[in-house]
Amino acid sequence: MRQWSKIKEWLAKHDVLTRAAALLAAIMIWFFVMDSENPDRDIEYRDIPVTLTGTSSIYNAYNLSVISGADTTVRVTVTGRNDQMIRLEQDQITASADISHITQPGTYTIPYEVSLPNNQVSVKSRNPSAIEVVVDRIVTQAVPVRVTVEGEEPDGYLYDTAHSSEETVMLTGPASQLEEVEYALVTLEADGWTEGRTVTVSYDLIDTEGEVYTSPHITRETETVNVTMTVRKIVTLPLTATLVDGGEITADMVRTTFSPETIQVAGPEFVVDRLDSIDVGEIDLTGARDGDQIEMVINSLPSTVILVNPEDNQVTVTLEIDEVTTRTISVTDFQIEDSTPDSGKSVELTSQSLSVVVRGRGSVLEDITAEDIIATIQVNSEWLEVGPHTVPVTLTTSDPERLTIVGEYSVLVNVTQ
Repeated sequence: MRQWSKIKEWLAKHDVLTRAAALLAAIMIWFFVMDSENPDRDIEYRDIPVTLTGTSSIYNAYNLSVISGADTTVRVTVTGRNDQMIRLEQDQITASADISHITQPGTYTIPYEVSLPNNQVSVKSRNPSAIEVVVDRIVTQAVPVRVTVEGEEPDGYLYDTAHSSEETVMLTGPASQLEEVEYALVTLEADGWTEGRTVTVSYDLIDTEGEVYTSPHITRETETVNVTMTVRKIVTLPLTATLVDGGEITADMVRTTFSPETIQVAGPEFVVDRLDSIDVGEIDLTGARDGDQIEMVINSLPSTVILVNPEDNQVTVTLEIDEVTTRTISVTDFQIEDSTPDSGKSVELTSQSLSVVVRGRGSVLEDITAEDIIATIQVNSEWLEVGPHTVPVTLTTSDPERLTIVGEYSVLVNVTQ
């Protein structure tokens, strides 16, 4: 009892009951006023999306598509009785704009309608009052493909130009946007490759300013292309030439020197590893002289082999010819061949020797003797009268490919009966 008395004294001292009663009365009065008067109230709703209708019809009929304005939002102020406004949610407010009347590309200002959930509330204002829509014709066009290679070549190897499997890629999108696309750029990452390969790579669209161009309205027929790059091994090889015999000068008489002595070429590893030299071409030795210098162009390489430096295709070939000279040999051995041995006549050689001039390389002439020269006299004794006659001698050498007889020769014979 004593505790309860203290509580009553505290309540009385602070006037708690009176204050509580006053608060309750105020709340009851507020609800009464609001329920009886229910005043109008305005609320602004932001970011109301505008739905476009008629997009399918303009695409089907005119191949048109909206490229700007499809994601427009507006602000709408709604007014109504307080009790209705309390219940109104933003997602119950919708806005739509009809674009089915559009037949050409362009920029259009389109009115829109706002729909509310009931007629107890209404639109007091909207901002903006209309929306802007950009429409363009949808086209398909091909754009060229370019390939760039990024990465370091390993020492001793050469990257060839990379090629795309497709020269162009097909894009579909608004005509005005596709006009901005200049080419499709494929970037091939090739660091330290020692052999060629084909890889599948995506690509970027590049505009007329050289920048990457993106648009949600552009679609690609293919997202990737195949890129092939040949990797060539670099080798240094000596030069050779194919010598063609000409007259008295044969290939084995000639030594060649080259400037430069070697050349760098590049090709697939399995090809260049089998090469031991590069042939600069044929040299006709007809009329060649010792010390002749011949300018040649390297233009015949295996199909997959290239010059590392294409400007290095000029070669100077110097000919060193073993000296061609002559030597006079005294021939004493003659063979007489009588085509009519039964003529009853005898043919005897009056000349005892014949000086014969032989031409050839000095190193070959040093070793020849009279035995290397065959002298043949062919006669028809039946037709020859008794007495002396001068008759031709046929001369041949034991090495006709390297030795030749200079001039024509004859000897004196005597015919007896």
